Amino acid sequence: MKKIAVILIALINIAVFYYGVWRIDYDIKMPGGLNEVVDKVTIESDTTLDFIISFYDKDELVDEVTIQSNMYYEHNRKYHTDWIIKVKIKDTDELIHVDTYDLDGKRVLFEYGSDSIGDILAWMPYIEEFTKKHNCISFVYCSEVTRPLFDKNHYKDINFISSSYTNIYKRYPMEISWKESKVLDGVDVFRTDYTRNPINPFFIPEQKIGSDILGLDYEEKKPVLSFKTTKKNTKMFGKYVCISIQSSSQAKYWNWIGGWDEVISYIKSELKLSVICIDAENIWGNGQVFNEIPEGAIDDTGYKPLKERASMIYNSEFFIGIGSGLSWLAWAIGKPVIMISSFSKPYTEFSCHRLYNDNPLSGYYNTGTYDRKNWNWNPIIKCNTKEDWHKMETITPGQVIQKVKSVWEGNNVKFI
Repeated sequence: MKKIAVILIALINIAVFYYGVWRIDYDIKMPGGLNEVVDKVTIESDTTLDFIISFYDKDELVDEVTIQSNMYYEHNRKYHTDWIIKVKIKDTDELIHVDTYDLDGKRVLFEYGSDSIGDILAWMPYIEEFTKKHNCISFVYCSEVTRPLFDKNHYKDINFISSSYTNIYKRYPMEISWKESKVLDGVDVFRTDYTRNPINPFFIPEQKIGSDILGLDYEEKKPVLSFKTTKKNTKMFGKYVCISIQSSSQAKYWNWIGGWDEVISYIKSELKLSVICIDAENIWGNGQVFNEIPEGAIDDTGYKPLKERASMIYNSEFFIGIGSGLSWLAWAIGKPVIMISSFSKPYTEFSCHRLYNDNPLSGYYNTGTYDRKNWNWNPIIKCNTKEDWHKMETITPGQVIQKVKSVWEGNNVKFI
């Protein structure tokens, strides 16, 4: 027996001499605290061996790299992937480590990259689904303007925070991501960063961007909001309609000159409803083009809490707007939304009573050339005045009035 023991000890010593001692860490690195979170594999060893690290997305080999002892490798994909990570010794092809991605009980931060009301409302249902699926401890960092809208009783497993949080295991940047712009054929193009978004965000619904980032199946879902439903507004205005005409780019406006005035006149005279404008500003523009509250609308503009805006919309008969945050809010509440937009193709936003004419002057947002910094951005025709933008607009007041009439009469208008 002693002889056998001596032989075993000798074999163990030979193995240790050849392989050395290594420790394989699969962890998440967040350089600088607020930089991108990447998936990182570190190998600590007192050998001179080379190791092969393989990243698998299900059965698909996505990435494979060879590193030496006491080195690490970071994969640059930032959207969620249920990685299977395998480590082999290069010389012998021996599989020494397999790790599956596991967020159970881990602290995860979902960090919105903008204050856009639409983005925040659109993606919250997927954060909730992700939290339940992975049983993680979730933190959400988003605009303090939008944060109070979410029902704390419903989202009791999600921690809403007011500043970015660093003591976390994984961070997901919740945003539409562009690389640096590049001029192509005279157009300043914001290229998709495919390390953040697996599919070009201009070619899919807004909500699918969020589901793609978190590796979830897409279906239209509404967030759960909290606001007062008292009808004090109806006592002040009687039955009414809410409208929102302002936006962050002239391309998003309904640019038919006098169009809002005609629609409001119809609603007031024929439907006997008040029309209340609930934008933050009653006049907005960039110095060349300004957009004023329509004639005949009650001016309830101003920077009011979104919970107050939600109550106002909730007690209205329906909502008319463009592709902006307040339209998303009305949709989330469950109010009928009439959306007037030549800016984006109908699949971009959500199911609603949509006005859109499919022609060469419409849907230009989805070309993928949108320049958020240029108020008068237009990839088709140079527009510097209201008259220029009017020539671009193909949605007529008559079309809008017909849609309003259909919604008011309760017809089953098919969503597009």
